[in-house]
Amino acid sequence: MAATTTLTRTRTLDDEVTVEMVDGQPAVFWWHRFPYVVEGQPVLFYRRKPGRWWAGEVAVTRLDDEFWRVSAARDGANDEAQLYDLKFDGTRWSLVLAW
Repeated sequence: MAATTTLTRTRTLDDEVTVEMVDGQPAVFWWHRFPYVVEGQPVLFYRRKPGRWWAGEVAVTRLDDEFWRVSAARDGANDEAQLYDLKFDGTRWSLVLAW
């Protein structure tokens, strides 16, 4: 019996996106002029910015970047939802990973 292999394509990106928030969570993000509708519950995690805040290397007002892992599908495309990682660094949203 032959083994089945599933190929997962992970793409690292740094594309600026526009994110629409509902109740403090991403509901829709716009990428390459298309809306992607978030399905299910997004997961929030934080990553510490590089640098020592106590030495003045990083602004004390924003020590961490927000990362949201969302399952989303392009609106109207009838595609299955895929995983995406959205990053908010305090000033801009970017799409950093597409699974």
